[in-house]
Amino acid sequence: MLLIKFFRFSLADKRMILETIVLLFISRMTIIILPYRFLKPMLGKYKKESNTPSSADIKVIKRVAYWIKRISPMLLWKCNCLPQAITGRFMLKFRNIDSTIYLGMSKDKDEKLIAHAWLKAGEIPVTGGADNSEFAEVAYFG
Repeated sequence: MLLIKFFRFSLADKRMILETIVLLFISRMTIIILPYRFLKPMLGKYKKESNTPSSADIKVIKRVAYWIKRISPMLLWKCNCLPQAITGRFMLKFRNIDSTIYLGMSKDKDEKLIAHAWLKAGEIPVTGGADNSEFAEVAYFG
């Protein structure tokens, strides 16, 4: 469905869609191939949060969030929270917008540990949902 509509989108949206797809793929492959110790430096500076974005950046942040959320479920490979957060981080970084990746842990109803990653630009949620209060922050990278 998106492929049919693709040709109707503006050139800017087409670029954003292609950028999102490519970065989601690269992010997923990087997570699969690289051990965490090599991935960690790519995430940013440990325990450093991002600055508050300017009002001009908010529109771009919401656009990045929109395309990641819309495209992720349509792809043939798994695009869960961590590849989405990494993709959003790089998409914002390319546009000189600060962001922070958060890694958290929680337990499900069966007491099994579950991990989650989310991305915020200042206080604006980009990926991973708006309320992550059920997860204990393990690390964050700005």
